[in-house]
Amino acid sequence: METINILSTEKNGFQTLSNLLTPSFTYTISQIPRIFQTVEHCYQTYKSVSIGDNKLALEIYKSFNGHAAKLLGKLVTPNSEWDLEKFGIIEKMMDACFEQNPSHKQLLLDTGEARLTHFSPTANLREWSFKFPEILMKLRTKYKQDERNIANNTVDSLDAINTTTDI
Repeated sequence: METINILSTEKNGFQTLSNLLTPSFTYTISQIPRIFQTVEHCYQTYKSVSIGDNKLALEIYKSFNGHAAKLLGKLVTPNSEWDLEKFGIIEKMMDACFEQNPSHKQLLLDTGEARLTHFSPTANLREWSFKFPEILMKLRTKYKQDERNIANNTVDSLDAINTTTDI
């Protein structure tokens, strides 16, 4: 089985699937929809807002790129609930990004059945090295199922057309 490493510094054609390099998308935080440069900007902004540090959240939001957003996010000391919620939060953000960027979603689908990894020889990604690819593969499976459902509904719709009438 093919393996594809999803990492912002990996020049394999899939590096933009990294949360640090995703295309911009809209996400609502504190009931306000905002356009975020990357999922990393959104994630770190959300984390900062969750502890009430709106000043740092604004700095993160305006940061130059996903790498800068990640560095600023290290200044946040999240509450204990954050560790329980963080993977679900980033999954929702990645899903929103893919749904709003069809070509980006297609890039994920183009990984086929490959096993996705998130390994860096220079950074300690801890649990993210396992959880992030799991999230991407889960979303890929969901999108493949969505495509199958659409295809099946189209076939069902065509079957329902009375072929004796003009179309």
